[in-house]
Amino acid sequence: MITFLLGAIAGGVAATYWQPDLSRMRTERMPQLRQRLADRVESAERTIVQQVGNASTKACGLLRGRSPDKDEALKSGSGGVTQLR
Repeated sequence: MITFLLGAIAGGVAATYWQPDLSRMRTERMPQLRQRLADRVESAERTIVQQVGNASTKACGLLRGRSPDKDEALKSGSGGVTQLR
């Protein structure tokens, strides 16, 4: 309990002492940090969406009893399907 109180007092003194620096840093650097964070979140979102799409395609193919390679061959028209005349 004593350690907690001493830590709270030390934190209050440090915040008071460095308050001008903290305010300046908050106003100058926060927009840059937010932009970088937004860029990283967008990148992560693109990666996740791509991976989920790939997993979904593979899962659907497995459930239908086909491999993704066969599906691509059928879509491109080179799946070895012959037409009856």
